[in-house]
Amino acid sequence: MTVASWIIGKTLGRIYPQILVRNAQIDVIRKARESGYPIVYLPVHRSHVDYVLVSWVLVACDLRAPLVAAGDNLNIPIFSLMMRSVGGFFIKRGLLSIVVDNLLAKKVEDVLVVPVNFSYERLLDGNFIREQLGRPKVSESFASAALGLWNSLQAKFGSARIDFGQPFSLREFVNAYQYDKVTPQLPLPLQNGYVAKAKAKLVQSLSNPSAAPSPNMDIDSVEQREMVNSLAKHVIYDGEKCFSMMSTNAISFILLNKYRKGVTTQVLAKEIELLAEEMLDRGYDVGISGNMEDVITHGFNSQLTVLGPTLVRQDRTATANGQSALIRPVTKLPNIIELAYYSNCVLPAYALEAVIATSVSVLSGAKRTEAESISIDENVLISTVLEFCEILQNEFIFAPPCTNLEDAVRSTVQYMTKQKVFFRTLLVAATFKRIPPTIILLQEHDKDMVHVDTKNQLERITFLTNLLKPIVDTYFTAACVLRCIVGFEIQEKQLQMDILTEIKSLLQHDSLTYGESLAMDPVRNFIKLMSGWEVLESYKYDRTTVYYLQDHFDCDKTIEEVIRRIQKYRDCE
Repeated sequence: MTVASWIIGKTLGRIYPQILVRNAQIDVIRKARESGYPIVYLPVHRSHVDYVLVSWVLVACDLRAPLVAAGDNLNIPIFSLMMRSVGGFFIKRGLLSIVVDNLLAKKVEDVLVVPVNFSYERLLDGNFIREQLGRPKVSESFASAALGLWNSLQAKFGSARIDFGQPFSLREFVNAYQYDKVTPQLPLPLQNGYVAKAKAKLVQSLSNPSAAPSPNMDIDSVEQREMVNSLAKHVIYDGEKCFSMMSTNAISFILLNKYRKGVTTQVLAKEIELLAEEMLDRGYDVGISGNMEDVITHGFNSQLTVLGPTLVRQDRTATANGQSALIRPVTKLPNIIELAYYSNCVLPAYALEAVIATSVSVLSGAKRTEAESISIDENVLISTVLEFCEILQNEFIFAPPCTNLEDAVRSTVQYMTKQKVFFRTLLVAATFKRIPPTIILLQEHDKDMVHVDTKNQLERITFLTNLLKPIVDTYFTAACVLRCIVGFEIQEKQLQMDILTEIKSLLQHDSLTYGESLAMDPVRNFIKLMSGWEVLESYKYDRTTVYYLQDHFDCDKTIEEVIRRIQKYRDCE
């Protein structure tokens, strides 16, 4: 293991000259090991380097290297022998279920779960453009892996960072889950053509597991599946909260969401500083070390080199003060798909705020550009937000399963009020009811109103709303494609490609604005949503999934209801 660690360290050092890890997080892992319970590290997967990085960092910090469960797609000649020699093994899927099975079977007293996240200034794996365009994934081989490693040693990939989340007890999670009889947030069906509002279920705090009864180990497979699903969402949410924004994430996010036509280096530097402050304020970390001005002044060009000229272009432009550098994102296809990947790493930090801002735009319409301020009933706003969260449930985990989604929304509204996007008042409306012959009763109804400072915050609301436009465009287009399968059946792959083809056609005719809408991930998530809403049903035929419209939706009228439900969040310019 010492020799392997030395070789891996030298190789990683050539690829990522700077690998960052926080000492405080390592200290927490050391303390967790003192419990004697097994530790399961569950990473938010970003690259094939992930598991190598986890093992190497732990060994470098004098901690035991974990046994690595790799996907069976990596069970390739020579490479598989190398993996097994350092304790790796291969599985198809379902590691989390296996761990839960062992706990419920009392084969282990407890397991500590550690969420892990990774931040790379540039991925070693290259890009995922082929997969996002629906093309077949290239199978891994030892030759391709070796060639990729050789090429990576000749390129610049910037820095990498690994963040370990707070370990938590799996037994305590199971106790809390069974004590509260939690049903995770599952896709809800459309009822009579209308989206059922998403309501997250409440779980009591995990901080006092001793108050809960011992877990019932004899639970049925359906409940166990729901529990594992809830656990997975909890780990992903915690893992996403561990994310550290790298400089390439910041540059991509700012260029795509604020300055698609280009921005000077001076303005971009200020925007990066502001974005870093906002990320820190939201509880995230920033993987940019040193004084921000020095980083931008001396390291800016190197970061652009890491992104490469295929993603970001630097031009010279004439100004009143002479020549100035203008930074432009490459927005043509397919390049923008890769640039959007780095930008989207930041998106979860703003997801719920973006949903709220979009809902404000839906409810206010043109008034938000005509009036200095607008007022919205807070309960109506919350209802609209929950409905939009229901649509985007496969894109983001807005709140962990141990909290109530409505509470999370109200908390975010309060946060945006603190940021001066909103201001609130309590209106008291008086109504009179006459009871013969002469008595008058005065009833008071309290109504919380959210006031939007459109005069000063319109730009902010527009920025937040635009963050979700590429996803909403994909969903809207996909919903329109459902018209074509009324009365027909269609194979899953064909449905996916029909949606991508329609998006590409609309982009070519300038009917869609965002090139990153052309992506397979949101298409898959849309189909999953429609299945959850029971708009689409499916069956297996010759190892292929075949979709068809459920009887109620197998007509143009009800499909139009689905389209309108998504369209209202799109048509809020």
